[in-house]
Amino acid sequence: MKFNYKFDEDGFSARYYQGKASNTSILIILSTIRNDVIAKAFTEENMDTLALDVIEPGREVSLDDISFVAQTMHSQGYEHVGLWGWGFGGSIALSVASHYPDDIDLVIAVNPFDLLYQPLSIKPTSMTILYKGLPLPLLKPETKMWKQVAREMKFSHEFHTVDRYEQCLAYGLKEEMIIPVENIQCPILLISSQNDVVLPSEYACRQIVRRLQDSDYRYGARHLQYQVVSHAIIPPKAFHKDHILYRRLFQIERNYPKHCHKAREDALQKTLAFINDKWPEANE
Repeated sequence: MKFNYKFDEDGFSARYYQGKASNTSILIILSTIRNDVIAKAFTEENMDTLALDVIEPGREVSLDDISFVAQTMHSQGYEHVGLWGWGFGGSIALSVASHYPDDIDLVIAVNPFDLLYQPLSIKPTSMTILYKGLPLPLLKPETKMWKQVAREMKFSHEFHTVDRYEQCLAYGLKEEMIIPVENIQCPILLISSQNDVVLPSEYACRQIVRRLQDSDYRYGARHLQYQVVSHAIIPPKAFHKDHILYRRLFQIERNYPKHCHKAREDALQKTLAFINDKWPEANE
């Protein structure tokens, strides 16, 4: 197994982290920030991981490329290839599994949106999501919303964008933006926070569950809901790497640090239990 992948040589850029030699399963990590730190956190729990560089803000995101990477991992000898995504990465993970169901064997989406969208940040960026080389329709906040987020953060000391997305849903939602999760053919774990001020992830996860139920989904899906934790439901060691930043961004992290830490610990253990249940050989 290669330990590093380079775009010029392999068609994608990623770092491979080995959990233990007997693993037949691997998690591909999809995050806009700190994907290496998150990957290493799972590796310490004996999961093989791949930190994939495909969803940096302001660049194209190709579902085709992520599918290609999953196929590459299968060709390297992995029986099971899963996707772990956080926030925007969670939506991308669900989208890849929806459009390329034969390539993905498990999806874990943490505080995702149930549709494809243009992420809001303090500074305006442009995002394109490609499928078979063509751009998919995205929910896009108006330009003025970027300035509102930056201005309000100076006073509230919180990165609060959920209201902006809810406004967009009211006037800009089109059916083709919704991720067709009913096409997924593998187990799904959804994790959401009732205090997510970045995305309406709690509502989005309920919509995903409803869509799966309506389609008689038979591959197994679970939704973990947490109340006292922020958008950052990531492995505790990954959170600690940037804990000062997250506590600046999210009021609940400042007010209830112990409760938030406990939620992250619980989410990690239940994530590992979900993986081990669906992939029993991963824990052998």
